[in-house]
Amino acid sequence: MIGRDSKSRGAFSLLEVMIATAILAGSAMVLLSLIGLGTRYGNRSEARIAALVQAQSILDESIARITAGDTTAKYTGELTGPPPRSYQISVEPVTAEEDSKDWNDSEPPQLAESAPVPSPSPSSTTQRTTSLVRVTVKLFDGATNNAVATNSSEPMISLTRWIRIQTPATNDPNGMASPASAGSRGFP
Repeated sequence: MIGRDSKSRGAFSLLEVMIATAILAGSAMVLLSLIGLGTRYGNRSEARIAALVQAQSILDESIARITAGDTTAKYTGELTGPPPRSYQISVEPVTAEEDSKDWNDSEPPQLAESAPVPSPSPSSTTQRTTSLVRVTVKLFDGATNNAVATNSSEPMISLTRWIRIQTPATNDPNGMASPASAGSRGFP
């Protein structure tokens, strides 16, 4: 019968404790680096969401200006605050030829660009037509307009919205209303 030695106990040896401590320390370092990485990505996504909200607000303001009759085709500005940002807005008319570039059909689609819209007053003889306009907002990180002016840096956020605007029609000698071009609205 083998007896139990009085010096041997059921405890861990020093080597086992050192190996367990090394494994625990390695696991803790990996977890801490993942926490740092998650914080960095979280801060980056919060900044992008804040920039997206700002760009959406600028886009909504621009569309309100356009529908109120503003004919500025391109303008820039700066947003103050932490962090400062600059923006660029461009307003471009969309033509039927430009729209048909993306289609593979044998017959390009026709825009309802010249569809007459009834005027609000029935006694008025001037008809109104609609035209399609593309409004693009580009938001840049930093407050200098140099990046906006040279277009050398990539925008942080870029939003585009197509809207229909009403343009006055001119009456031709035959009594038919012909649509005014988007250029007559002031857009190049």
